[in-house]
Amino acid sequence: MSDAEYRALKRSIKRVHDRWLRIMHLESWDMLLIFHRDDYPIPQEPGGSNVGSMYIDADWRYLLATIHINMPALLGLSDERIEQNIVHEFTHCLVSEMHRSDPESRDHEERVVTMLTLALNRAYDTGWNDGKADLRRKQREAAKETKAAQAAKE
Repeated sequence: MSDAEYRALKRSIKRVHDRWLRIMHLESWDMLLIFHRDDYPIPQEPGGSNVGSMYIDADWRYLLATIHINMPALLGLSDERIEQNIVHEFTHCLVSEMHRSDPESRDHEERVVTMLTLALNRAYDTGWNDGKADLRRKQREAAKETKAAQAAKE
C-alpha cells in the first residue's frame, strides 16, 4: 500500500466515521480508530466468516470503543462496502450490552448486527434519496414559476 493510498483511505474512513457517528447517535462514545498499515490479524470466532477488515472492542459500561482497521484488507473495496463495514462495527456498540461470552451468542450478535446494518443503510439511503427527490421537485417547480413569470412579462 503506497503512502498516497493509505492517506486517501484513512481520510475516507474518517469522513464516514464522523458522519455515521452522528447519524447513529454515538457522539458520546469515546472511539479510538487504530489504522493498521500492515496486515493485522482480525480476531475471529470459531467458525466465523469475518472478512478481516475491521474489529471493534466495545465497552458499553463506559462508552468506550476501539476499532482496529486492517487497511490492506480494505484496499480495492468500494466506498459503499467500506461504509457498510464501519456501520457494522458501530452497530456493535448499540448491542454490546447484550454480548455474552459463549460463542453461540456471538454468532447471534453478528447476525443481529448485520441485519441492523442493512436496515440502517437502507433507511439512510431512502431518506437521502427522498430528500434529493424533494429538492429536485422544488427546483423544477421554481424553474416553472420563473418561466411563467418571464412569459408574463413578455
